[in-house]
Amino acid sequence: DGERFTLLVSISHVIADGYTYYEILNLLSLNAPMKVLNPVRKAGFTQSLEAALGKKESNFPMSPGYMCNAIGNMMFGSKPKIRARFIDQDKVAAVKAREAGSSVPFVSTNDIVTSE
Repeated sequence: DGERFTLLVSISHVIADGYTYYEILNLLSLNAPMKVLNPVRKAGFTQSLEAALGKKESNFPMSPGYMCNAIGNMMFGSKPKIRARFIDQDKVAAVKAREAGSSVPFVSTNDIVTSE
């Protein structure tokens, strides 16, 4: 009928976490109020990562073995399998309500979808 369309949204974990992804996705909703996201990078992240993991471990993604494996997978790996699912917002709301008084300050929809 010409009145429908599909919007695919994909964000790499290099630039955003699951929470940020859903914040952006929600901004694209027809009824969502506009909201400003914080675009400022956390200064010193690389140093903090190295302090937390150790020099060798924090440099692992740039190691020759990891790079060869990644390139090999890109060139010769199987095609990605794409799946789409509907999320029951009532169940998500119920889990968020159940976890509201728990020890964690915030539970995202992504936390629920990937753990339930």
